[in-house]
Amino acid sequence: MPITVFLRVKPSSQTDLKELLYLEDDQTVQIDSCEHKTVVPVNNQILAMDYKFAKIFCHNSQEEIYHVTASNLIKNALTGINGTIMCYGQTGAGKTYTMSGLSQMYVDRGIIPRSLEHLFDEIRKRSMLSATVKLSYIEIYNEQIIDLLTDISSYKATCKQSTFNYLQIAESNDEVYIKELNCSTVHNLEEALTILFEGELNRTVASHALNHFSSRAHAVFTIYLTVIDPMDSNGCTRFSKVHYVDLAGSERLKGTQTTDKLCKEAAYINRSLTFLEQTILALSDPTRGYIPYRQSKLTHFLKNSIGGRCETVLIANIWNKYMFLNETLSTLRFANRAMSIPCKPEVNQMCDSRAIIKKLKISNDNLLQELLMYDTLNNRGQINYEALTEKQKCRLRNSVVKYLNNEVKDLEIINLQQLKEIFHVFKQINTSLQAQLDETKEQLSRQSDYTGSRSPTTVAVSTISSSSRSGGTAQGSKIASSNSNISTTKRQANNETNLGKSTQNTNFKDKSLIVNPVGELDASSGRGFLPPIDQNVGDKFSFMTDGAVLQAKRKEQKQLVDNDKTKDLITNEPINTGNSNLSSPPNKYEAFEEFKREPGSELFSIYQENKKLLEEKRKQGLNLAKEINQIKSKVDEIQIQLNKSKSEREAQGLIQTVEHEPIITEDEYNLIKQIQMFKDNYKAIYPEWLKIKEVINYCRYMLDESQKRLIQGN
Repeated sequence: MPITVFLRVKPSSQTDLKELLYLEDDQTVQIDSCEHKTVVPVNNQILAMDYKFAKIFCHNSQEEIYHVTASNLIKNALTGINGTIMCYGQTGAGKTYTMSGLSQMYVDRGIIPRSLEHLFDEIRKRSMLSATVKLSYIEIYNEQIIDLLTDISSYKATCKQSTFNYLQIAESNDEVYIKELNCSTVHNLEEALTILFEGELNRTVASHALNHFSSRAHAVFTIYLTVIDPMDSNGCTRFSKVHYVDLAGSERLKGTQTTDKLCKEAAYINRSLTFLEQTILALSDPTRGYIPYRQSKLTHFLKNSIGGRCETVLIANIWNKYMFLNETLSTLRFANRAMSIPCKPEVNQMCDSRAIIKKLKISNDNLLQELLMYDTLNNRGQINYEALTEKQKCRLRNSVVKYLNNEVKDLEIINLQQLKEIFHVFKQINTSLQAQLDETKEQLSRQSDYTGSRSPTTVAVSTISSSSRSGGTAQGSKIASSNSNISTTKRQANNETNLGKSTQNTNFKDKSLIVNPVGELDASSGRGFLPPIDQNVGDKFSFMTDGAVLQAKRKEQKQLVDNDKTKDLITNEPINTGNSNLSSPPNKYEAFEEFKREPGSELFSIYQENKKLLEEKRKQGLNLAKEINQIKSKVDEIQIQLNKSKSEREAQGLIQTVEHEPIITEDEYNLIKQIQMFKDNYKAIYPEWLKIKEVINYCRYMLDESQKRLIQGN
């Protein structure tokens, strides 16, 4: 199956949606490349193009996008299948929002935090599995790999002096890995989200005209899974990893209006995306032998994660504006090429050899017992199924020779070992006969050369018929063979033409027995002399003359490289800034309140929503905690009553029955039932409390982030 490709359109106004995109259904989109349509007599230019995807998202929620695109990756990862999901598109098209969404509200969290939550839910449901989860987070900044789970401040200080501390990619047994990469082991969702938040804070971002939080590097978040199923009789351990690739967006310097450092970063980003597109193009071509993985660090690291044995998902993010038409078309073409990459996911597992050997021994013993029972029921006596001895092989060889000499009618088949030895004896006899036949051919060839050198105008053609049987035993064997018949015929030169035609139409079946003409005749003319064929000869031979040497045809492969140069359609409009004449500047409090009302109203609303959600989740957590504490207190009270009733009964001497069974009164039985009922309620509520606790921690992080954005004003 090919790579699964989805399309996500950044929501815009309904007017723009009608002008640029025509969603025929949830899988087909039509792009109208002409902004201002004019009536012309003849126009052969293609103005509208259709593109098909697995599904198209426009105003869909983050939860729906996760369940459609990435939920299967986690389920398959627990079975040992690798997965990769990538977001590709222009800068500001919503790639980071789709992948992480950490700077927004809780309901807008992206694929990565939802995947972590889904993963630990599945592990909790499959309580019999023993799963180990490790996380890593890297970014590829200016073609250098940086570990986001380390101290970035000290890391950058050392990197200014030399590039020695940058991480390097290595390969071992066709597996790609990063040397000295920090892989943190996590045991629950809270620890996993802490690792994710730490890496997000260390990412390299900057602001330009099209995106205030533009990613300046490619980021790859990886989940490593090791799953052991105790119920598996083979003792297999399954390994898998899931890559979440947040690609930096392609940029045009004219549109982003960047200078100095941002220009250098944009050059590295565009170059790596170009190499990624070349790799995708090579993978989509089934006739391509070499794939340029080593052109960039990104493609080298994702060598085994794009198609092949890995389940791969691509989300193409596009703008819904005419000013980004060229970038949108480029993204759609890239997504269409990715659909042609074959993808055949396979399970990665390693089985315990000791468990397999033990299982095979048991199976072998059972099969031997069944064979012995079968032989006993069929009155076959005691049959040995072990390997044959040399004495048994010698007897079997004598039986085969007698069978070939018609001294015995049939060979009795006893077991598989005997049958294999019979085939081996037949093979030895056939090899011996073939060697004798080759020796006879060589003698006839030498004799033919000698005859041809004496008479240049004649050709000696030999036919041979031999049939022999041979076999070697200690007691003796009979070998029947027939002598080779050699006949040589001379004909006149006036028959050359007719014989040349007949030899050209001859069907050549055994080229090893062809005798080339010798003497002064032209070997390439197709002429020769045909000897009479002996009807008593059993073997059939074909004749031909030496023809001209055929010249091998060389295959030329032409590679066409299309360099599509697109024109900048990005229109730069000056930003109108209004000047206000104030008699005196407001204080910090008044300025902040004014900012919350007008320019920062959206940021303030996000902060308010996160704060409200955090309060709601805290109330839910407190209510669940109260229920749990009430259940505990009730269980303790009932347990005290149960112990009191038990001590009173034992004081009366009612401990055991005559059959030594414990005595339980009716009151004690009712108390035990109540305790069990409260324990069941506790088991049902406690997981909900753990989950709401993790949600509270996540909401607290979202509230802090929204507060920082509100204070910074971006």
